[in-house]
Amino acid sequence: MSIQDLSQEIVDMIVAELIALHPRETFQRRSCIHASLTFTKQGPRPWLSSLSSVSRVWQNTVEQHTFRTLYLTPARLHGFPLVVTGRRCRFVRHIDLRILHDELPWQTIESEADRQCNSRVFTRSLYELFSILAAWPPNHPGVYLMLHKFVSPQDVADGLEQYIPPDALGSRLLPQNEERSRRYKTSYLELIGTTTLPEVHVLHKLRILSLADRKICPASATAIAARLPNLQTFWADVVEYPFADAESRRAVRAVDTELFWPADAKFGILPFWPRLAKLRVGFRGENTAGQWLFERDPNDPSAVSESETDDEGGGAENDETGDLEGAQIGSIQGTDGPERDDGDEAGQDLRGPAYRKVRRFRIKPVEELFEGLYLAAARAATRMPKLRMFWFGLIPHHDNCYQSFEFAVVEKSERCDTRVKAVLRGQPPFHPSVETMGVWKDVARCLGRDLSVEFRTERPKDKVNMMPWHEIL
Repeated sequence: MSIQDLSQEIVDMIVAELIALHPRETFQRRSCIHASLTFTKQGPRPWLSSLSSVSRVWQNTVEQHTFRTLYLTPARLHGFPLVVTGRRCRFVRHIDLRILHDELPWQTIESEADRQCNSRVFTRSLYELFSILAAWPPNHPGVYLMLHKFVSPQDVADGLEQYIPPDALGSRLLPQNEERSRRYKTSYLELIGTTTLPEVHVLHKLRILSLADRKICPASATAIAARLPNLQTFWADVVEYPFADAESRRAVRAVDTELFWPADAKFGILPFWPRLAKLRVGFRGENTAGQWLFERDPNDPSAVSESETDDEGGGAENDETGDLEGAQIGSIQGTDGPERDDGDEAGQDLRGPAYRKVRRFRIKPVEELFEGLYLAAARAATRMPKLRMFWFGLIPHHDNCYQSFEFAVVEKSERCDTRVKAVLRGQPPFHPSVETMGVWKDVARCLGRDLSVEFRTERPKDKVNMMPWHEIL
């Protein structure tokens, strides 16, 4: 018997053993801090594809591994449908799309024209990919799509740090107030014409990762997810830039009731999430209308008086106008800490007033606004028949101010018992109305269980458990 005559089962075992025993390929990259760093390259080994030429049986086994994870760029999208055809489509489980933009000198700050150009590249790349995947068979096992590396060639070396040519460093190694640190400033990638994106049924998981490069506008991130009717897992990194101006922060990081439930739901088609199982949403201290979600608590000994906040940039004038400059940090940062020299030689703070730490002066939830959030979230949950966990709360949280709500289906395998609970954590405590909790009880009844409600004022032992980004859902 020759190697070509081996059965499919034996070939599968041989290939699996070879993959387990063979070390992964390594590579080096240049760094502006280190001479070189060695990384493990993910994906199939380059020698594996050569085994597919042995026979049709070997080809079928090998391609299940070589086509399992695909690394795409805008330039590679043209050849993607020419190579991945027929049964190869069913082998694909993970697509890694890196949106590479046009070259831009490392010391150049992006202009509005640059941002528009980058958004067009971003939109065109997604449209091409979605058009290809929309033609795949609907009974596909499911694909995990990762969008990241929204960079120009000179921006980032493997996503860890910005690249500076060695001859440009001189004696100033990564100075804190270097202009390049403001390279993007308010630069967000936006999806142009979201309704033109084709619906894709084979994408079951979506992750948008943008930690060390350009960020995705939150509205565009959710618009992408809206074109995926079979989406089961959605994780998007929409972290703001440290030097973003107040207007940008106000637009991209606020959460209001319409995130969960449309204001005109009575006159339109109700939203429906038939496969959504887990959802985590963290919000800041202000909504999209510029209203504070928290107010001063006169009974709190740590509250700062108006005269004190005036001295520190968070006075009553800012409170009444809702201005983020100097006031917002009092509601969402709220911690004392050692002074830092984040400015230039003259001691000027380049971060702006909203990033200078002051003491907390807002900790009491505004009941009307919180009630609207809890009710909108409950109405949305009624349209999630597969819901297993729904968490939303204030981030970051602090010792004297934290608010969160968790709705969870808890299964106890040893007794084959399932129960549904709602845990409300708050300091100061917030108690939703009977109407709102009645909607949450309706959600539990739709799952075939009664709802047990717990109110807690103590902080969780593990702070990470309150963060919405600590796990891939």
